[in-house]
Order: sequence, then structure tokens, then C-alpha cells
Amino acid sequence: MDLIPMKRLWAAGVLLLISHTVFASQRVSLPVTNLFKSPALESPVVSQALYGEKIRVLQTKPHWLYVETPDQYRGWVARSAVAQTDHYYKNSQPLTTANRQVHIYQTPSTAQHKPLLTLPFGVELAAQGSSLQGQQRWIEVKLLDGKKAWIQRGISTRGATIFRFHRWYAFFGPSRSPNKIDSDH
Repeated sequence: MDLIPMKRLWAAGVLLLISHTVFASQRVSLPVTNLFKSPALESPVVSQALYGEKIRVLQTKPHWLYVETPDQYRGWVARSAVAQTDHYYKNSQPLTTANRQVHIYQTPSTAQHKPLLTLPFGVELAAQGSSLQGQQRWIEVKLLDGKKAWIQRGISTRGATIFRFHRWYAFFGPSRSPNKIDSDH
């Protein structure tokens, strides 16, 4: 077998792997993660990023990524705090948490299991199916790892009140028209 075509095939495979790593959508996988000034936990915190927030990787180290958030803050995050996802909002309806703490459950019940995650105000999630329509108590959401989970729709401030993403921005962010929001942010 000719060695030169094998080297070319290997190089093409490496480039494909690198391009998928670089161009795949990177999102924060923890409820809140710190962005550090340098790649060390003892370093000063320059900002924070929320669960599901799309980030751009600018530089990599073995256990750290130097990233930029959508609001243009830059800093180092632990590689373990980032997930590679493509088309997180595909076939779903974006929505945003509207309470200080919102619990995410693995079933539509607060009695069967403890929460999978507790998310802060302003986290964008991907609602599944028709769970946003009607007055059902639970909304099905997709997590970054592709698993489905459930969030309570509440009417009091103690409940996990959810606003549709577009309505939230229309109310809180007058500079962004709902017509300008794309489906995968």
C-alpha cells in the first residue's frame, strides 16, 4: 500500500476532527460557571456564564478553554464546564427561566426524584413538543446532553414561572425584536 495516500487520509481525518471540535457549538454545561483571568482556579474571576450559553473557544489548554461569551467577556473556563452541542434549539421552542431558582426534574414530579439541576434567572432552555401550549403544569425541555427533563410551570413567585423566550426579550430587551431572534442563537 502506498504510504503517501495513507498519510493524506490520516491528515484529512485529523483535519475533520479538528474542524468538528472548533466549529461544533460549545455551550456552558453547569448552572453557572466562572470565567477566570488565567487558567487557574486561584485566578481572579472576570465574569460568569450561564447554562446553555453559547461560547466561542479562542484558545485551548489541556484542562482549560479560553472563551468569549455572547456579551464579549473573555476568560478561562474549565474544560469540564463546557459541552459540545449542535443545533440545541432544533425542533424545539426556546424559553427563558424567569425566577431566581428554577428546578429541573427527570420526571414531571417533585416527589419522585431530587432536581437534576437548579438554574438561575435568565437561562435559555429548549422546550420540547407542545408542552408550552395549554395550561399543563409541566414543560418538557431538552438538556445539553440530549436527555429530556421537566420544568414546572407555576403561577406564583415560588413556582418555576417560565416566559416564552420571545416574550421575555420583548419585555426586558427592547433593543431585540422577536423577529430578529434566530432559532439556534
